[in-house]
Amino acid sequence: MLTREIMGALALAILWVTTLLVAGVAFKQATSHLRRLRSLTPLVPGQEGVGLLRGTVQEGHGEESALARYEVSQVGRAGADEGRRRTIHFSDRTFSGAVFGGKVKVANVELDIRAGDGDIWPERGAVLSEANCSDQAQFVRVYEEARKARGHLRSVKVNLKKGDTVWVFGKVRKEGNSFSLGDPAGDSILISAVDPRAFSRGKALFAITFAWVELVIAGGITFLALMPPRFDGWPSKVGGLLGLAFFLSVQPIGTAVRDAVRAPSRAFVRGRWVEPNPERDSTAASRSAAGA
Repeated sequence: MLTREIMGALALAILWVTTLLVAGVAFKQATSHLRRLRSLTPLVPGQEGVGLLRGTVQEGHGEESALARYEVSQVGRAGADEGRRRTIHFSDRTFSGAVFGGKVKVANVELDIRAGDGDIWPERGAVLSEANCSDQAQFVRVYEEARKARGHLRSVKVNLKKGDTVWVFGKVRKEGNSFSLGDPAGDSILISAVDPRAFSRGKALFAITFAWVELVIAGGITFLALMPPRFDGWPSKVGGLLGLAFFLSVQPIGTAVRDAVRAPSRAFVRGRWVEPNPERDSTAASRSAAGA
């Protein structure tokens, strides 16, 4: 027979299994960021070796003098209307980065960046700006495809180009009087529009803080639930209610934290377009019908 004590113990066991799994994911992500932070050793300009340097793009061999490009492919599908406004919801499919090659000036040293694959970290604001809807005409054009079964396929691209400040990570070699940057052993070139050390440090701290706060809250709820008379008195019942609320919320919160600490090259973009000016579209349609 399942007594109140047995049911309460099972509920606490389930609560702690979930808590430890979520905390384990957060600690694993923090460890990944700390490992990256240790690898991003700053180099002195003109020094050979594997490390991180900050400079300015002098030239790029890609379109618009791009040194590198970040790209995420998306599919957009028509969503439910909001009042008179139509909506389009975008989901991410793949992320990629390309290094076109070029030169980056670090202090008084010019680095020759070799073309190839790379880990490209764009600024978040630049990505969201590129993914936004520009006007009604664009919305209508995309919406027509988003209504179809295959949806609207698009690529959101951000270039790191001439004049941009970037952080580059790789293996620096001296070749005659010039320096080049290539792939480090077992890794790929990193070209970032944000300080990768500050980013990794901040995300590791965020993930660790979340994990410890989660464990402390679970411990407090357990302490309250086990106060005598166990699973019968009002303190224990309050602990049970708090435990249920915590159990229902910790997984979606943990998922949100996991998404928030992803590297910029793999951060979700997604997005939702709301029709900017439906009146304009309907007015244009009325004029067209009148002209016919």
